[in-house]
Amino acid sequence: MMQDADKKKICDALVYLIDPYRIEAMQRYLPEIPKNKMLMEKSCDLADQVEALALGKEQKDTINKLLATMEDLHDTQLSVIYTAGVIDGLVFLKDQGLLDKVFKYM
Repeated sequence: MMQDADKKKICDALVYLIDPYRIEAMQRYLPEIPKNKMLMEKSCDLADQVEALALGKEQKDTINKLLATMEDLHDTQLSVIYTAGVIDGLVFLKDQGLLDKVFKYM
């Protein structure tokens, strides 16, 4: 039976390996989604409005930290969702006996 530490290492490796493909897929598919285009335009408009505000350096730094943290959170959530989907797919293949057949010939 695989230990939790080993499972975590495998999951961490999968997330690391999957990330470039996730980013590539996002760049390929997101521009085609109208809601994404609308939200991107809205984000740019809001960023311009924030930049135009007469804020002090400390306030701008706080806003930038907030935005960066929110982006990191979003990226982490997407990675977890994507990884969960991959793991669910692997569990399905294992339950169907297909992984055993693949590894039998390796």
